[in-house]
Amino acid sequence: MRFAASSIRSRCSALIAKTLLPHAVRLEFAPGALVHANLSGAAFTDDWLWVAGDEACAVDRLHALAPLGGEALRFGEGRSFALGELLDLPGDHDEEADLEGMALSPGYLWVVGSHGMTRKNAKPDRDDATNGKRLARLKLDANRRLLACLPI
Repeated sequence: MRFAASSIRSRCSALIAKTLLPHAVRLEFAPGALVHANLSGAAFTDDWLWVAGDEACAVDRLHALAPLGGEALRFGEGRSFALGELLDLPGDHDEEADLEGMALSPGYLWVVGSHGMTRKNAKPDRDDATNGKRLARLKLDANRRLLACLPI
């Protein structure tokens, strides 16, 4: 059986609409929130979605909202919690923690940093020897060595 290209496109569009939209999740972040650009961890509790980004030193909490369209879930009305206000951090309060994961246990939100070391990037205008030295220098940022249990 042969199908016209427009018929195949129509069938594919219908299939995509049926399979993707029912599972879509809409996340509405507050203006100025950084987490949406580098989301690295998420965890659900009751009507809340907790999220973390790997370029910040905070966790964000989004509230479950009624869907607007075809999405299955919608979260918004976000609030950010700076880790420096909740914990005695080993580094500066505004230094990134590079959060990489989250988990929930009854009454607590666990967050973990990357525990990895950082290095500078190679620069295209530098020679190989100079770039080699830049890449060989490793630095351990204090807030990246983080494992925290936050009461929620």
